[in-house]
Order: sequence, then structure tokens, then C-alpha cells
Amino acid sequence: MLVATIEIWPWGSSELRYKVGEITLGNITAAGAVSTYEVRVQQDAYDEAGVAEICEEFLLRDRDRSAGPLALIRAALAIAVPKLEDNVGKVNDES
Repeated sequence: MLVATIEIWPWGSSELRYKVGEITLGNITAAGAVSTYEVRVQQDAYDEAGVAEICEEFLLRDRDRSAGPLALIRAALAIAVPKLEDNVGKVNDES
């Protein structure tokens, strides 16, 4: 199982760190070049900044193991994290 813990370290201090999320990926297939993973992506909400809670569970199927663990994390985040609307941060040009 691959576990990635996401922490905030205020002012770079490990003593002040706190967990804000976690990604777990468990291989559910036999050892081989291609695997399927049970995935859980969790993120705590932070209302002051408009950060939404995320709690998603799903399968990543037929992943090439030679791509490495960061490719698995990237694929999991691409599914679990919603994309921002195209118009967020754009200036309204209707004058």
C-alpha cells in the first residue's frame, strides 16, 4: 500500500505541523507489470480559504507500475480533485 500524507508546516516548523489530507492506494491485483488499485483521497475543508472537503474512493484500473508512485498519486488527484471553473479569476469584460 502506498500512503501519502499531506501536512501544513506553518513557518516551516515541524513542531506546528498538522495533517490536512491523505491519499492511500492499495494494489488489489497479483504482482505484474500492470495493476489495479483501490484509492482513497481525503482532504479536510478549510472554509476561511474556500477549500472544500474531499473524501473520494474509487478504482484506478490497469496502471503501468513502471510509471512509479508519483504517477499513481497524480492519476488519483486528477480524478478526485474538482477542476476550478474556467471563469474563476477572470475579469468580466462586459462594459
